[in-house]
Amino acid sequence: MNFLTLAWQDFRGDLGQVDIRLQLLAQTLLAFFLLLLSLSGASLRNTLQQNLSEMLGADLVLERHRPLSATQRSALAELSAALSETRLVDITLSHAGRHQQVQLKLVDHRYPLQGRLAVGRSRASEHESVGQGPGAGEIWLDTRALTGLGLATGESLRLRGREYRVTRALFHEPDRLMAGHSVAVRAMAALPAGAGGSSFSGDTRYRYLLNADTSQEAAIVAWVERELPDAHLIRKRGGQHPLAGFWQRVENFFGLSALVLFALGGVAMDLIGRRLLRREAYRQAVYQSLGLSPARGLCLYGVKWMLGVALSFLLAGLLALAGQQWVLQLLQSHLAGAFGVDIEVAWHPAVLARTLGLLLLLLLCLQLPTLIGVGRASVLELLRPRQRLPALALRLAWMLVCFGLLVAAYSDNTRLTLLMIGSLLVTLVLIASLTFALLTLAERLTRRRGGLLAFCLFTMRQRLLGKSAQVMGLGLCATLLLFTFMLLRDLGQAMEANTRSMDGNLLIVRATSAQMADIETWSRRTGSALRQLRPYVRAQLVRINGLAPEAFSGQPSESLSRIARPIRLSWSAELPANNRLTAGRWWQTGDEKRRQISVEDEVMTDLGLSLGDTLAFAIGGQQVEFTLVAGHGYRPGAGSITFWFQVPPGAVKSLGAEVLQMGSMELPERAWSQLGELWRRHPGLELLPVKQLSERFDATLALVTRVVSGYSLLLGLMALLLVAACVRGFERDDRRKNGLLLSLGLRRYHCLRLNLYEWLITAAIAGGGAIAGTSLAGQLIYRSQFHLNYRPDPFYLLGTLAVMAAALCLLGLWCCRHSLKVSVGELMAES
Repeated sequence: MNFLTLAWQDFRGDLGQVDIRLQLLAQTLLAFFLLLLSLSGASLRNTLQQNLSEMLGADLVLERHRPLSATQRSALAELSAALSETRLVDITLSHAGRHQQVQLKLVDHRYPLQGRLAVGRSRASEHESVGQGPGAGEIWLDTRALTGLGLATGESLRLRGREYRVTRALFHEPDRLMAGHSVAVRAMAALPAGAGGSSFSGDTRYRYLLNADTSQEAAIVAWVERELPDAHLIRKRGGQHPLAGFWQRVENFFGLSALVLFALGGVAMDLIGRRLLRREAYRQAVYQSLGLSPARGLCLYGVKWMLGVALSFLLAGLLALAGQQWVLQLLQSHLAGAFGVDIEVAWHPAVLARTLGLLLLLLLCLQLPTLIGVGRASVLELLRPRQRLPALALRLAWMLVCFGLLVAAYSDNTRLTLLMIGSLLVTLVLIASLTFALLTLAERLTRRRGGLLAFCLFTMRQRLLGKSAQVMGLGLCATLLLFTFMLLRDLGQAMEANTRSMDGNLLIVRATSAQMADIETWSRRTGSALRQLRPYVRAQLVRINGLAPEAFSGQPSESLSRIARPIRLSWSAELPANNRLTAGRWWQTGDEKRRQISVEDEVMTDLGLSLGDTLAFAIGGQQVEFTLVAGHGYRPGAGSITFWFQVPPGAVKSLGAEVLQMGSMELPERAWSQLGELWRRHPGLELLPVKQLSERFDATLALVTRVVSGYSLLLGLMALLLVAACVRGFERDDRRKNGLLLSLGLRRYHCLRLNLYEWLITAAIAGGGAIAGTSLAGQLIYRSQFHLNYRPDPFYLLGTLAVMAAALCLLGLWCCRHSLKVSVGELMAES
């Protein structure tokens, strides 16, 4: 018979076996998760690239938080074929007692350089295509602004003492790409004439839209790198979408979370391997007795395994293609306004091949112990079937290799990676230790007592290694589900309680000295109280040890993405009450004027900073260098307003940069109706009600909950698979045990009780490990990633565990029903 034909026939015959189906299901679930992640990411990246070419509004866009000087503007105009200037400022519009925060775009007469604006004569009118922005004295508002202010086209509103007439409803801007995933309410007006430019106060972003051919583009890029280190340049040709880095971090995070699934899958496949190896070793022995060499026998098994992997990949690919639709719709709704077109679901051959290659390596690492066991099979198996899996240490080593491949492929946050892996490993060690200690101790204490419970402990103690694997898998699954549920619950509660008690009900996001004086007068008149107030200046990190931050860091991260824009640089003579020192030393008396800096500890980790590094910031038109001397972290309990970068008081005061304030207030109920007075006098004043912040957080939390629910569903399926693998792995032993008990005169009822005791003990040990593992992960990850203290609710914790334990016992008893269908005659025949 042909070698491949034999492999195919064996594979088809094995598909009827429950063990093979469980193994294929495990492989399919693992492949589905990574394929879904990779294909969704590829579809999103394709859409982002399409947006880059269609929604940039120019060949290049230069963004800066300071205007270009006349000399710089002239040089840029000479290098480009066309130049248009726009400015964006966040202000609050007021009309007839209503207020609406908007992102106002001020445009010149050349805007837009490429593409056309879509406007309408009313909120519900047909879209009109126009090639120029509003004229002097006109303002265009999007539909949300019109609704929020109760305005209609043709009406007027006052802004900075000047009357503006609403002439159009704004639907689309050809340079919408630069807004990233912002869902800000939008408005557009003409850029005031004259050198002074904008008369609006606020955090203004200056954008310069440029048309250029290839040679001009190269010259502009070189000029910007040389002359404007604090500028951000987006290119249509060969550039990267602003959201590309954001999605890369999301994809890396979820790719790293696959560690959990592969840990559970590895334990399940290890348990399934016990039965598979016994059957396959016997088959190999038969083939060898018929003349097949051991090497070809191993190849035969390898071909069958590859056929199973191919079937798993096919099923996972079809499921991932369907799952893409849900993921992309979720992203489309959450990032509303970031995409000009719908994200298309598609196959991506290159991405598919790369992901399948990684999956093949990962599954091979999990399958190697079984392959080694099959390779050791001999004709002696026909006489003395004693084939076993390789040593536990070797199986764990290959599982760690699998984890290492995943970490290498997806890790971009060293701290979070170490915390996640450390929590998993410590949890596994803890559960294994608990299993060994409790089973050994309980078995010795009940050895002389007799009864079903003592016999149950004795049998569990006899197969300690297998039982440890079973308990570790279930305990790990319970730990992750419990941690996920508690994290979502605690984040929601902490957001409301912590912010309200420490930050009041109104945040002062940005206020100048004049605005702050007016706020203090207004607060005294309305009975409001200032809770916190911290000064800062706007600064942009442009160099780290002489290199651009992207070049120095070398990998995407949330911190790197954030410092691409200006940050708040604050100062304090002493370590703030809501900070703790994590590295180095805080400056002492006499160091107030030295150019020293302290950086938040996770930012240091993300960027790869070390004490002694030199950080150059663009502040008020000057480039200033600071030496990194300390690291600080957030300490809950003294207010939540903190800063990533802090310096001594005298280090920036001499620079002449505009000093801004950030703080919080507590407003009584009657003061809310008078808040509009501040916005009418200071449209650029940035105030954010905590209620509005909570609503934004709730929307994000709702998205996270939906994503985590999908991930928890996969965890639950893997847990079911693990329970089934546990039962199948020990089914032969359980049948013998039940047959022996029946031969001694016990009834099936007693066998059922024995199984119930075993699952209750398993659930109790796994639950204890889950509580300990959740506490460990909470202490590490809560404080590091979310700046929260982990204070578990014992009733919620125990209630959740009780539900899990009940579900586990019921599921275990249902899966064990076949082992109860045994008779004394079958036991004698098998013997």
